[in-house]
Order: sequence, then C-alpha cells, then structure tokens
Amino acid sequence: MDDPALKTHVIRLSANIGRQKGLWSAEQIHAALPPWEALPGGLDIDLALLEVSDAEPATWKLLAAEIRLKVSGFLQQVARSPVRRISVFALAPIPLLMVLGEALGEKQEIRVFNRFHGPAGWTWGDSRPEQSSWNVVTHATRGTHVALLLSISGKVHPEEAEVALPPSPCAMYEIAVEEPRRDILQTEAQLQEFATVYQDLLTRIRATHGPRCRIHLFPAVPAAVAVQCGLSLLPKADPPVKVYDHQRDKGGFVPTLELLSPGPPPARVGDAEAERALAEFFEKSFKGEDLQRFFTFTEALGSLVSKVHWETDLAEVAHRAVQALKQHGKVDTALFDALREARPNRAGEIDEIAVRWGC
Repeated sequence: MDDPALKTHVIRLSANIGRQKGLWSAEQIHAALPPWEALPGGLDIDLALLEVSDAEPATWKLLAAEIRLKVSGFLQQVARSPVRRISVFALAPIPLLMVLGEALGEKQEIRVFNRFHGPAGWTWGDSRPEQSSWNVVTHATRGTHVALLLSISGKVHPEEAEVALPPSPCAMYEIAVEEPRRDILQTEAQLQEFATVYQDLLTRIRATHGPRCRIHLFPAVPAAVAVQCGLSLLPKADPPVKVYDHQRDKGGFVPTLELLSPGPPPARVGDAEAERALAEFFEKSFKGEDLQRFFTFTEALGSLVSKVHWETDLAEVAHRAVQALKQHGKVDTALFDALREARPNRAGEIDEIAVRWGC
C-alpha cells in the first residue's frame, strides 16, 4: 500500500493507572487502523517504565513534561513527512491524556481511538448506545472561577467538585449523558459530537465569564474523550484549565495539572496599580498582628516573615509585605487562595486583585 492518503503515523502512550499498567496491544491496534496503514516507527511514550506515583503532586508535572517533549520532537518529524495524519492510542490517567491532546493540538489531522473492554480492542463500533446524547447542564453562573464537570463514564456530583474548589463564588457547568457508564462511547461520531458540544461550551464560558476566568475541570470520561478535551483547546483563546483527578485514597478529586498555562506571570516592575491594590487590601482587611499571623501560618509564606519590618505603621507594613511577596515570587494562585480562605467575605475583591496580577 503506497498511497500516502491511506498512511498514518501512530502515537502510542501508556502509563500506570493507579496500581495498574495501561498497556496497549500491537495486534489490537493493527486491527483498528484499516483502511489506513501505519507508517514504520511512530512514537511510543511508555511512562509505565518510570518509577513514580501519581499520588505525588510533583509526578504530574514530570510526566506531563515528558509527554510534551516527546510529542514536540515527533511533530517536527511529521512536518517533514508527506503524511500528516496521526492516529492516537493512549492508556493513562485522565490528566495525562489531556496533556497529550493539548500537546498535539489541532493543526494536524488527528484520529483518536478508544480502548474498549468488551470485546477488548480499539476498533470503533458502528452503532451508538441508547441514551448517549450529550446534555449541557448549568448549575451556577456567577464567578471568575468556573467548574466544568464531565459526567460520561461516571457521574461527577456538584458537591464533589465544591469541596475541591477555591472558597470563592464559582460558576458550574456540566456535560453529561443520561446514564453515565464506562461503555457509553462506542462510535467515532459520538466523539466528534462531544468535541462540538465541548468547544461550544468553552466559547460560551469565555463570553460569559471573560478571558481571564479560570476553568476547573472534573472529568469522569473514557480515554478518547480525555485526549479530545486537550485537542479541542485553543491556546490563544481559551482560559487556563486546571485538571482534577479522582483519587479514592485522598477522598475525592485533587488538582493535578494546568493546561494552557505556563504558570502565573510575575507582576511587571512598573505595575504599580497591581501592587497598590494588593497593599490596600492588606491594609483594609488585616490589623498589623493579623497580617503577620497570616504570613506565619500560611505554609508558603512562613519564610517571608523575617523579610518584613512589622513594627511600623500598617500602611508601611502592607507595602513592605507586597514587596517581599513580589521579590520572592510569592504573588501567585496559592497566595490568593489563602486570602480567600482567610477573608471569605471579600472573595470578590480578591478575585479582582488576582486578575490584575495575572493569577
């Protein structure tokens, strides 16, 4: 078979899923590809070889960096090939599947395959299950933080998300099927329908909550849907997406990785307005000893207590506190989350200041 139109590059990703290894079968992949034929080589990303645990927060960034590095190099090879089509077969924890999709982007022709359990394999079916239409549910519409629940292979309950979210007003949307279950995704057409619904909802979120909103994604989805979630993101338009992973031993959803976000940028040296807003908030919201106590008992800030002269007047204390935070790179999402927890009745004002700092 020499026709480039019937050839495809193949990416295979495997990683540990809890205590199990997400392994793929070469025979099953070969059976799923027709009418296309795999080009020699392809890209294998075998994260199962790394002796790391997804229970450790630093592990997520390590594995995500490995995926992004290998995909970036592979895409350069694809760019030099007459064949631009890529077929994706991936078994890994949901956040890593989303990173794979984000790293690939939508500039290539990409076909995502799903791993089926009965019968085992990757071959898409011809008929969809009943009650498999995608429904968009709006639970709440106020807030610069936006929770997005994906109830597809299982149900994500709003209260599960609420306990993991920042203690500030948070909008909440959900994409769901009527009866979520593991085998709900059977056809490639269903996946494309999901992509359309998901992209339309992201557009609606941008329009409603502004370009500086932050999305908190709580997924219970098949592998192919997870990859598609990353593929569908628009780097120059969509807001940052923090992906949560359900970990039973930790009692529910925990934050893992951010998509479309290199991390909160530091305030510019000349951004006096952002510095003044944060200093004024400290001055209005804390007494001097309360602000010192806030620094002392906030884990990420404890090392800065000695950097601030606390014996002067409150306005000067607030100014020095901001300078110390800025100098040591501590004006970040963690700071504003801690402020919301300490002063929950002023969460709206905190959100506005956080936006000025790019957090």
